[in-house]
Amino acid sequence: MSKANLEKLVPAEARKASEGWAGNHMTTARIAPLPPAWRIKSRCATFLDRATFSTMMGGGGMRATAYALVAALSVAACATPYQPMGFGGGVSATQLDETTFRISGRGNAFTDAATIQNYVLLKAAEETASCGYDMFLIVSSADTSRSGTMVTPGQATSYTTGSATAFGSGNYATAVGSSTTQTYYTPGQTFSYVKPGEDVIVKMFQGSIPPDAPPNLFVASEVIKYLGPQVVK
Repeated sequence: MSKANLEKLVPAEARKASEGWAGNHMTTARIAPLPPAWRIKSRCATFLDRATFSTMMGGGGMRATAYALVAALSVAACATPYQPMGFGGGVSATQLDETTFRISGRGNAFTDAATIQNYVLLKAAEETASCGYDMFLIVSSADTSRSGTMVTPGQATSYTTGSATAFGSGNYATAVGSSTTQTYYTPGQTFSYVKPGEDVIVKMFQGSIPPDAPPNLFVASEVIKYLGPQVVK
């Protein structure tokens, strides 16, 4: 192929990069896009089992770095959103009488306590407004947080080295050798976690908030206006 035809097919940037490599013998590492199984889906990063992760990363320091990367993505992406109560947490409202509700909020281990408090307040405000009331009073509250520990499995790696010597003559030969196997064990790690939770009992009222109102009396419309935009849904 002539040089003129080659220049038509290869962009100028690519030709410059190629010429620079040929002249300086430099190599450039190309970062491949993440496989589909690694891409973030919805609000949560996709999790891979340890064996699959090791195979994809090829072991060693790269594997440890990848574990840290997925852990960081998990923390950032997987906090419980403002949603109806489900397996991963959320908020719910239970009516106890005409003007009284129990509001419950639960979060997973990646959710902080302040976030659940915001969820509970916003849910109380929304229920108050939907029932035609203006204010709600927090009568009581209870911390329903849960804590626990998680232990990761340990890992054993063995290395075998050896040597052999063969000697003989004609159709007969003898081989003598030896080998040594060393096993290294990395113990598992223990992690503690807290899943925040809160239950509150609220009473709903109509009218305007009085000047001497207690600090646990909230105007529903104001909570929705100021707290609503801060809540991740």
